[in-house]
Amino acid sequence: MAKPQQQFGPSPLQPGLFTVFVGAIILLVSYSLHVFYWTPTPRSADTPPGTFAEARARQHVHVLTEDIGLRSVSTPGLQKAHHYIWNFCQQLQHQVAGTDVTVQAQFENYTGSFAFEFVGESFINAYHNISNIILHISRRGQEQQPAVMLVAHHDSPVGSPGE
Repeated sequence: MAKPQQQFGPSPLQPGLFTVFVGAIILLVSYSLHVFYWTPTPRSADTPPGTFAEARARQHVHVLTEDIGLRSVSTPGLQKAHHYIWNFCQQLQHQVAGTDVTVQAQFENYTGSFAFEFVGESFINAYHNISNIILHISRRGQEQQPAVMLVAHHDSPVGSPGE
């Protein structure tokens, strides 16, 4: 009697097991795509003040880009943008009065220069009256704890939507 030959290598998948495997892969890919591309529903401007609302953020962007316009360095528009943002920071301070949140705002102006080399040439970049607005939001009594810093330019280059 002949001995049955032993097969080497992977054994063929059963049709039912293959279907389950492909189905699991499809579910994982679908879930991953959903999680990766999911965004929350935008909130309207009448959302409570303690919650981020896209509509309010868009109102600020509209003021900066459309109402104020060009905000290049040393232009009146940049000064208007500084004042707009500073006034908003002051409003935040008043909104949180009497709550467990504290808002600290600081306005700084800088004038100076620095030298640098580019493509073998020396340059000096001078700046006058450049402003920074620093806003620190924390729980009352925890102002010295580590915080998150959000940094953004509010000037605009020539030819941009802020022009």
